[in-house]
Amino acid sequence: MKKIFFKIFILLTICLQSQSYQFIPLTVEDGLAENQVYDLIQDRRGAIWMATPGGVSVYDGVSFINLNDSAGLPSNIINCLYEDVKGDIWIGTHKGLSVYDGVKFETFTQKNGLPSNIVKSICEDGFGRLWIGTQYGGLCILDNFSKDEKVFTPFKINFGQGDKLSVNKIIETPEAKIYVGTNQGLAEIFNGKVKTYTKKDKLKDNFIHDLEEDVNGDVWIGTQSGICLFSNGEFISPLKIPNISTGAVKTIEQDNNDNIWIGTVNNGVIRLNINTYQSEIYNEDKGLSEDIVLSILEDKHDNIWVGTKGGGVNKITRSSFTYLGIKEGLQNEKINGLIQDSKSNYWLATRGGIIRHNGVDSFQLFNKKSGLPVDYATTVFEDKEGNIWAGTLLGLVKIKNNKIDRVYDFMDGLRNPVKCLFQDRGGVIWIGTEGGGLGKLNGEKIKFYRMLDGLSDGRISAITQDKSGKLWIGTKSGGINWFNGLDEFGQINEEDGLIPSNFINCMIKGPRGGIFIGTNSGITKFDENRNTYKTFNTSNSKLSSDNIKMMLFDEDNQLWIGTNKGLDRISFNPPQITRQTGEYISEVKHFGKSDGITGGQINGNAICEDFDGNLWFGTNKGAIKHDRSVDHISDIAPQTYLTGLELENKIVNWSQRNYSVEPWSRMPKDLILPYDSSTVTFHFVGINHDNSSEITYYSSLHQDGEVFADTLINNESKRDFTKLPPGEYEFVVFACNEDGAWNYDTPSKFSFTVSPPFWAEIWFILLISFIIIITIILFIKYREKKLKVERELLEEKVKERNQEVLEKNKELETVNLEMVSVNKEIEQKNNDLNSSIRYALTIQKASFPSLQELYSELPNSFIYHLPRDIVSGDFYWYRKTNDKFVIACADCTGHGVPGALTSMIGIALLNEIVGGNKITDPAKVLELLDKGILKAFENSESETNDGMDISLITIDKKTKKIEYSGAYRPLIMVRNDELFEYKATKTSIGFKDVENKIFEKKILEFKEGDCFFMYSDGYPDQFGGPKNKKLKTKTLKEILTEGSAKDMKTQKAIIQKRLNDWMGNTEQIDDILVIGIKF
Repeated sequence: MKKIFFKIFILLTICLQSQSYQFIPLTVEDGLAENQVYDLIQDRRGAIWMATPGGVSVYDGVSFINLNDSAGLPSNIINCLYEDVKGDIWIGTHKGLSVYDGVKFETFTQKNGLPSNIVKSICEDGFGRLWIGTQYGGLCILDNFSKDEKVFTPFKINFGQGDKLSVNKIIETPEAKIYVGTNQGLAEIFNGKVKTYTKKDKLKDNFIHDLEEDVNGDVWIGTQSGICLFSNGEFISPLKIPNISTGAVKTIEQDNNDNIWIGTVNNGVIRLNINTYQSEIYNEDKGLSEDIVLSILEDKHDNIWVGTKGGGVNKITRSSFTYLGIKEGLQNEKINGLIQDSKSNYWLATRGGIIRHNGVDSFQLFNKKSGLPVDYATTVFEDKEGNIWAGTLLGLVKIKNNKIDRVYDFMDGLRNPVKCLFQDRGGVIWIGTEGGGLGKLNGEKIKFYRMLDGLSDGRISAITQDKSGKLWIGTKSGGINWFNGLDEFGQINEEDGLIPSNFINCMIKGPRGGIFIGTNSGITKFDENRNTYKTFNTSNSKLSSDNIKMMLFDEDNQLWIGTNKGLDRISFNPPQITRQTGEYISEVKHFGKSDGITGGQINGNAICEDFDGNLWFGTNKGAIKHDRSVDHISDIAPQTYLTGLELENKIVNWSQRNYSVEPWSRMPKDLILPYDSSTVTFHFVGINHDNSSEITYYSSLHQDGEVFADTLINNESKRDFTKLPPGEYEFVVFACNEDGAWNYDTPSKFSFTVSPPFWAEIWFILLISFIIIITIILFIKYREKKLKVERELLEEKVKERNQEVLEKNKELETVNLEMVSVNKEIEQKNNDLNSSIRYALTIQKASFPSLQELYSELPNSFIYHLPRDIVSGDFYWYRKTNDKFVIACADCTGHGVPGALTSMIGIALLNEIVGGNKITDPAKVLELLDKGILKAFENSESETNDGMDISLITIDKKTKKIEYSGAYRPLIMVRNDELFEYKATKTSIGFKDVENKIFEKKILEFKEGDCFFMYSDGYPDQFGGPKNKKLKTKTLKEILTEGSAKDMKTQKAIIQKRLNDWMGNTEQIDDILVIGIKF
């Protein structure tokens, strides 16, 4: 009795203690069958089952599967749900009781002995009996329900209020007591005896909606008039929770933290601690989707699920994040800066002014009316003397003893918005501005350093100081400047390769030295001891974003970063408290919307750690407080299940293909796929209601015991395999939660077979082998018989042929004698022809001028002449006339005898024109030579193509001039290792393609050391080299240029060697002529 009065006393003196929870609603828009949720259970697989008037909705943390009358249920109106010891789900509907074994439904109605088709409650006792409560049909027991024959036995409870008994809730206690909540009161059943309790026994109301036993063994009772407690056979009633009117209580649930969650019809959910009797209400004002609550469930991850009358279901999770916004007393929610001062006050720089908050309930606003130059505050900072400094768009404010003490504005030279503040070791306050450079406040005056003083950018975003005392200044687009505080600036930028971007957002000192730099392309750590830089970004770490807005190290030396996508908590390996090499990010935990951060982007400079170790972040929707004591690491690994198997990218009903299916997953048993239909897609899920979006899957496929497909680790809940070859396969998948807990010991597996084509089956191979062997044997026998016949015929024919051969041999002997005579005649004629050609060579050589005359006049010169045949179509010619020396390099049409004949005509004409007529003008010589060639062949019976290409020069040593004309053959001059080419007239000598030909003349002055070259096309057109290509004019020019410094004898040797090396074993294709002269 003392215990009861003590509880009543506590209940009447209760106080409200707030905890932070996050509400995640799920409605029909998310896949829920209906927004009314009457009952909730979690099965052993981890899925949440929801009873609605539109059927049963099963939620795996990612998606819903809805089961209704089309799937086999007798009705879509579902009243209650229960999982038995075998894992089967019992479903109470408006048209009977159904049980689902993961494959099919079995339904029982009044025809099977059920007292009423409207089933309101189900409970299995420790003896394996199923207790079933119905509307207006009372209570019945299904004994031995695992057997094929189901027998329902009515169980009478008499409240003395008539026969229309509705049983709304049934529970069993550890002592094997059965408690039954009805529309007429409470019944206690133990050892076959029934005790009934009503309002006469101080029950709050006879109409009971729900029952829940707590850890103390007391039974909480939700009635139409509120809640009461049944303890040791007595009711504590009326049970009053101060300032809360519960009204009708539809549902009650106890969690693992000794809290009772009470679902009301007008006040949402009440959380009541059964030890301290402290309570808190969660309703629409706190984030609940609706205040009329019909069902409550705590899952295996300690999440609370709340089913409502029209707002769907709400998942309530304990959140480590608490918001401080307008509802809590802030005058403005857009926070640009945030600190806790040495007196434990919080200072917030907002777009509506500076706010001082005592951490409980006091808020003091400093704005334009209070003396700020403008309401828009950009940053806030406390100096070593305890003064508060606030930057604004139009100046800097000093607050002393909670009053504005001094304002620095344009009169002090501060004409730009203040973006950041920093106090160095000497007490000097440094001001970073937006476009105005760096300000140094020492005393009352501000000295500015701008781009003209050495800054790379006037937009300052962050300031810190290294161990040597140098300032590090981060800018918006100019990288980092270091400053010795006097007159020397230095720069570190992206172009140096030390930092990933010139856009610096923030900088902080590390726990054991080093400077951490936040950019829009990742984080860079500068190690002051080793003078090294290391960058972490999304490509080499698991950061949620490269755009780093702010950074802070907590008391555990973990780095917190704010990005445009929320918060990341980074753990380094080795930790920041050690000095080791090989540092890398070992873990990144992301906090976003699903964790309770709904403020979006974390603002730069708006971060601090308070004296209790809590972290504070500023957003555009208020300040976020992170309670690290709630931020626990979950060691509960996801439960992984296969949910489907697609074949050839199509959903398959395996039952219709005559396959037995596995319960719940409906995966086919003993699956055998044909070889031409072996593209499969596995669907799976890792059930983890803490954060289903952060589940990582590890999947692999094994063939005949060996790994067939590489292990894949990602967040996708499916895996494709295309055109699998024949073999025995096993697919394996397990999952990991965001804290690294894997279900290695309980992966999901599926085995199947891809059958080979019939022609690869053993029986088919044996059959074909047998047929082939028989065929070969029969063929051999047939061939033997055929060959015997053919051999006899062949022997007969051989005899005939032998006789014919003897006769033919006699004829061939006669023919051979005749051919010997003809060959001797041909050989004699060839010898005569070669003798004639050699005589022609003698005549041609006799027509060539003497080389001695050339070398006497031009000692440093050479002529490299290499005919393809015995006689040549290329010829050289020279003569001295009137103190001038005329030299020609000619290439006649064709080679061999035809070319030699043309060359001799050309030589004769040149002798006549230059030697006889004393003409030395090269253009005139070519003009007369052309006419002479045409006249020589004018009596030809057919159209002639005989002629020549020629280059001709006249050398005057007295004037040191060279006159040059050419017909398709150029003149090359090399002077001081530089090559000059003089083009010829584009027409040949002797051809009739152009009438009245005019040959262009060029006059050149030569100097000592100049080299001149004339050549036919035989040298550059010669094939050879590794790819059997032409040597080309470009290569010849390179040869002439490279050797121009040497004497002409050496140059001739070089030209000859390069040609021989190029040709190798390749046949010469044309006559070759090169003439070189050096002055």
